[in-house]
Amino acid sequence: MTFTPILVGTGLAGYAYLRRTQDDQIARLAASAQPARDIAQFRDRIAQVQDVDDLMNDRALLRVALGAFGLDDDIANTAFIRRVLEGDPGDPEALVNRLADKRYLAFARSFNFAGTPRLPGADATAALRDELAGVPSVEALLADSALLGRALDAFDLGADRDRTVFLSRVLRSDPDDPGSLVNRLGDARYLGLARAFQDKAPGLSADFVARAGEEAAARLGALATSDDLLADRTLLRSALRVYGLEDRIGDAYFLKRVLDSDPDDPASFANALSDPRYGELARAFGFDRRAAAQTSVYGFAAAIRDRLDTLRTSDALLDDPDLLRRALDLFGLEGADRAFLKSVLDSDLADPASVANRQEDPRYRALAGAFDFGAMLGGTPQDEAQRRITRLIDAVEGRRTQPADPAQLFADPTLMVATMTFFDVTLGDSGVRYARAALDSLDPESPFAGTLDPDPRYRAFHAAMDFRPAPEGRAYPPGFAEAVTQAYLERQFELRVGEIDNTLRVALSFERDLGDVAARFGSESGRWFAVLSSQPLRLFFETSFGLPQNFGTVDVDRQVTILREWAERAYGTSAIGDLLADPARIEDMRRTFLAASQTLQRAQVQPFGNTSALTLFGAG
Repeated sequence: MTFTPILVGTGLAGYAYLRRTQDDQIARLAASAQPARDIAQFRDRIAQVQDVDDLMNDRALLRVALGAFGLDDDIANTAFIRRVLEGDPGDPEALVNRLADKRYLAFARSFNFAGTPRLPGADATAALRDELAGVPSVEALLADSALLGRALDAFDLGADRDRTVFLSRVLRSDPDDPGSLVNRLGDARYLGLARAFQDKAPGLSADFVARAGEEAAARLGALATSDDLLADRTLLRSALRVYGLEDRIGDAYFLKRVLDSDPDDPASFANALSDPRYGELARAFGFDRRAAAQTSVYGFAAAIRDRLDTLRTSDALLDDPDLLRRALDLFGLEGADRAFLKSVLDSDLADPASVANRQEDPRYRALAGAFDFGAMLGGTPQDEAQRRITRLIDAVEGRRTQPADPAQLFADPTLMVATMTFFDVTLGDSGVRYARAALDSLDPESPFAGTLDPDPRYRAFHAAMDFRPAPEGRAYPPGFAEAVTQAYLERQFELRVGEIDNTLRVALSFERDLGDVAARFGSESGRWFAVLSSQPLRLFFETSFGLPQNFGTVDVDRQVTILREWAERAYGTSAIGDLLADPARIEDMRRTFLAASQTLQRAQVQPFGNTSALTLFGAG
């Protein structure tokens, strides 16, 4: 069975009919012979696509993948498509970033064989957040010139590249505090940069946000634990609805086990269930990952960095519930009352009879040694007494990514010494050998698992390092196959409409194409340059504004200026994000385009005659 779209009329009337019948017609297209086969094969086999060769060697999958981005004509251009896919879309020098047609960039970013795949249409900062997720500190970002450049360019802040002191303050500034630097600047670009960097901490996945909607996702993203979610039935229902799991809303015990599961552990409760939606739910929230981050050396270093100067006495720590909890969690300690903790923290570690030294559990001595309030009581300056903490902060912030396993930790002498000293375990050659053997023995995936029974300091040390080996194989985000095949169907429908009436095709794809531009580029200039590189969008605006056929011969910077000036005149704004935010204005823009197209078809002349828009704006 083949498919031919049904069109009734042209222009405004033809478009109105298409919109009314679009869903039914796409359903008919999906049931036709080749699209039905291709979609079924893509959904069945995409998980097995682990590298560029796998995709290039499967013509049915490649046809769907290219078709989802309007690149059907490149199906035979295998050498070129291979170069597009093999490049790193995060590298400004890669071929895909030098192509004028940004559909190739969207294609490469979604499959991203150089990194992590993501849903088609995910916004520009989604990929940036993926990269920032491995950056442990502001200092590490500022030291990575390539990543810093991409982050600044995403928010049209490339001119600030050398302002490292200022950028350091921006990146540390609290976006939620109206009095913070980033809010006082009054520039949305800096606010966006700060949010993108600070949102690198585990939280809601970008894919979940895309499926749940921004309003619900914003409230859900503020939840810290699975208990917070389970306590709010309205939000819980919103989360479950994304995965069609509303019928389990009454089973709090079951859902807690799902939500607290490690999504990267195939044996975790959620992943062991036969229904893959539970694993996707656990991954979307990442509560397990968030909890681990809170009790890791990385979370502790970030939390204490700006508060360390205030910790001159044990009472200052005891009066800070959040920081005290983090410190105790880091050493795996709990259940102690204030008086006991104060006596531990104030202990003179040089005195064998001090409270910390008399404890059977050596972690109390390690805790006391980290803060060393006892030394400060004896007159030792704070910066000297708390050198263990400052060394830990410096070592953690000096890394680009955190170690995935003990081998990577012990390959970094600075981090190794800082963490071993912090947890008060023995240094020296024999101490390092034992520590490595102890950490290996505590790793359930290690061939040496269970070979030693180290004291509690090593257990706390191992837990605080939060070793997480990268999962084997390539993982596609939840809903990836569905999103790609839906985009493929929509593009195929538009393609078939365009074979009959290209004006209707451009009108159908306009909002999506403009949304893609807004999602991929952070600056308005970048967005308008992308409009010019998109044949449908160029046609849309040139037709709507009545620009002459030789408009494309004008200098490209001047073209952008003219389009933005005409947009200001016609729509009241040239900000593409503002245009997309107003559905009524989008419909008005579409009606203007369709009416202008009909006028041009009837007149077969340029509407400006000899007085073109270029002359009006002094171009040429």
